[in-house]
Amino acid sequence: MYMEGSTKGLLSLLAAILLVVSVAFWPQTKFVARFLYDLLIMNALDGIHYLVTSLQQYWQLHNPLSH
Repeated sequence: MYMEGSTKGLLSLLAAILLVVSVAFWPQTKFVARFLYDLLIMNALDGIHYLVTSLQQYWQLHNPLSH
């Protein structure tokens, strides 16, 4: 049965458990955090490179001063 605020309570309980496990296994937590950060940075750099090249191509095609 649904009770008001039960989702917030469940999420706060899960966050507290995750925090305790993260502190208990601190070296592994640091490794996972660094790994995820590296993945995020690599993907972000690829995305930024794609965005910049797309903007350069668009600017070359639609620049009124270059024609």
